[in-house]
Amino acid sequence: MNTTARWSTLLIFLCLLSPVAHAQPENRSRGESRRGGMQRYFNSGIMSLFRIPEVQAELELSRETAELIFALQADLFSEYRNARRDQSTDEALPSADEVSTQSGQVAERLLSAILDPAQFKRLQELWLQRRGLRAITMDDLADALELDTSQREATAELVQRISRGYGRGKISEEDAEVAKQITEILTPQQRKQWETMLGKPFDF
Repeated sequence: MNTTARWSTLLIFLCLLSPVAHAQPENRSRGESRRGGMQRYFNSGIMSLFRIPEVQAELELSRETAELIFALQADLFSEYRNARRDQSTDEALPSADEVSTQSGQVAERLLSAILDPAQFKRLQELWLQRRGLRAITMDDLADALELDTSQREATAELVQRISRGYGRGKISEEDAEVAKQITEILTPQQRKQWETMLGKPFDF
């Protein structure tokens, strides 16, 4: 990526980040810290995949692109930390889950500008594989699979039973049973589409 492209990407970063970093959802307790949400995001969000050397190799990242991604990651964390410090103690802060969701949306938009189309598509496949069937409760994925209301409600209830360790190592028998129940809710066409969206299996 040349210098002009780098500055263009940084400009995109600032434009995307500003409205999110200072968003103030209502009815949030001061105890629900934004910092907790950012820590959760960096530990489990889409950009956490870049900490895995095998993922960097799978995406065939150049050193310059990898450095830019990590620099943006650091800037994103710094921006949220500064925004939180600037808040009055009387102002409500977003919940950890809300911050994680917002920052994930920003990250995906940034990465779509930094990576080439093939790299970004593969990254999305890896992210779905990492999240597994937990991802099925995401609105955009549910829309893509055209889940009806009853399917969304049933899968959301089952996903709550999946352990936090799901997708990170060997799947437990309990998680495997829940995953089986979730896939049985899908139609054959939806299951085929889900498998297509996952892409080539990747061993994390």
